[in-house]
Amino acid sequence: QLSTLLEEGKLLHPTQMGFRPKHGTETALIAITEEAKKRMCNGFETAIILLDLSAAFDTVDLNILTTRLRGCGIAGTALEWISSYVYGRSFQVLDRSYISKRTFSTCGVPQGSALSPLLFNVYMRPLAGIVEPFGVKLVSYADDTQLVVSFSKARPDLGTALGPCLKAVATWMAGSKMKLDNEKTEVMFFGNNRPLAISSNLDGASTLPPPKSLIKSLGVWLDPLLAMAQHANRIAGTSFALLRMLRKVLMILPFLARRLVIQAVIGSRIDYGNALFIGSPKFVIQRLQRVQNAAARLLLNIPKQYSIRAGIVSLHWLPVAERIQFKA
Repeated sequence: QLSTLLEEGKLLHPTQMGFRPKHGTETALIAITEEAKKRMCNGFETAIILLDLSAAFDTVDLNILTTRLRGCGIAGTALEWISSYVYGRSFQVLDRSYISKRTFSTCGVPQGSALSPLLFNVYMRPLAGIVEPFGVKLVSYADDTQLVVSFSKARPDLGTALGPCLKAVATWMAGSKMKLDNEKTEVMFFGNNRPLAISSNLDGASTLPPPKSLIKSLGVWLDPLLAMAQHANRIAGTSFALLRMLRKVLMILPFLARRLVIQAVIGSRIDYGNALFIGSPKFVIQRLQRVQNAAARLLLNIPKQYSIRAGIVSLHWLPVAERIQFKA
């Protein structure tokens, strides 16, 4: 019911991608990469800043959460029901044989239920409105928060451009009892494959780190030119290592069990985020195709000297390039 209210009332920001129907980590990644590609085609570069929130779900202030729930029109019995869920929780610390006194929690939402992520979305809802006046786009999935901003190629220093925005973010975070982990904050420029020196205060005391040439966002490795070659290489490296391990045990399993294992362990890696490979160089797609070929050979026990195309057809697997187009 809460999810229906938030969706039908359009109470969440469109760039909040977590725990919503027809949204997910891939839609968040597509929102970032498509924005960067569009800007690059228009002669701009795009900076992405990955903000890290320390223990985000555990630092949700319950009084602030209640206020923001009221702001979404939740009141009366519904608000009382949610309050009974988040308030009144207690904890103790066990150290060997010593047990501390029972203490009631005043912050944090219980994790492991379907309700807590929705409550966290409501809690983080105002943040997108904080950054938009600065021309910055926020894309978030749960506590993974990313800021996207475009520059002309003769851009100013990032600190000059983003300093006021980051200060506003830090002020909002402090007021919401959230803590930014500056040491884990990452920066990268799309459209430029050379690290660039930048400086910008994140909270008035710390500075943004130097930009990286490769960052991991929501499980996908992104490079400045969005060729996705590094991500494909990592998928291939991990997958080939897993196939070598599986070779020792798969042959003792029946065929259907082997197929399930291959699809779960290898197929999931090929398919996750594959819409991001649209427009990637042919050699990148071929790298992933070799992974699928190796998985099919192991599953069907077909030696390397024989073509695997017929085997892939018999498994009703789409080749990697077609899987990407199907996902898109």
